[in-house]
Amino acid sequence: MLNRLICESGAKVAASLKIITFALLSLLSFWSFTAQANENHEELEPVSLQLKWLYQFQFAGYIAAIEKGFYAE
Repeated sequence: MLNRLICESGAKVAASLKIITFALLSLLSFWSFTAQANENHEELEPVSLQLKWLYQFQFAGYIAAIEKGFYAE
């Protein structure tokens, strides 16, 4: 009976360690991507966007952003 309790508690510990390891690896990978994004201090390059002649629903987000002034200089 004691041997069975040890096996069950060992399985719980192993499962907990797997979860903790996965969580830490996920957090570290997230931090590595955010650190790389902050190191890029290059100047922005102006671009232009040519839409179709008639506005369509697929451009609604872009048009709303223009009206709200997100692309104003």
